[in-house]
Amino acid sequence: MIIWLTGNSGTGKTTIGKLLAFRMKAILLDGDIMRESISVGAGFDKASREEHNFRVARLAKVLDNQGFRVVVSVIAPYKSTREKIDKLISPIWVYLLSSALVALEDRPYEVSKNYCLSFDTDNMGIEQCYDNIMSFIGKIESDL
Repeated sequence: MIIWLTGNSGTGKTTIGKLLAFRMKAILLDGDIMRESISVGAGFDKASREEHNFRVARLAKVLDNQGFRVVVSVIAPYKSTREKIDKLISPIWVYLLSSALVALEDRPYEVSKNYCLSFDTDNMGIEQCYDNIMSFIGKIESDL
């Protein structure tokens, strides 16, 4: 199982990702950490962001295939990139938003309707987001 937390910078992806990974005994692939390891030197232009996202997705796929639960907290700002990631790994997309944040030229984010869950982190606490994600996962696992 791969859970991918997406949304603009500052919406709580890392914080919620850490909580999910800890409580689920999952592996966390955080965007900033991945830029210091598998994407060292990657830029922030569209092509570099896309390549970074694909590297993380491919690593998530390897870990998932080995039976690990994986939580990804990476912005994945472009709709077209998320569509390609969907074809590669079909993650559970969790879109985090903050009404206080807007996309800027250096922090782009194309909002997609292709997500399983969405939370406004200005109005929902970390524990509540966690509980809702776990409830959703429980429903998926009971259907298997």
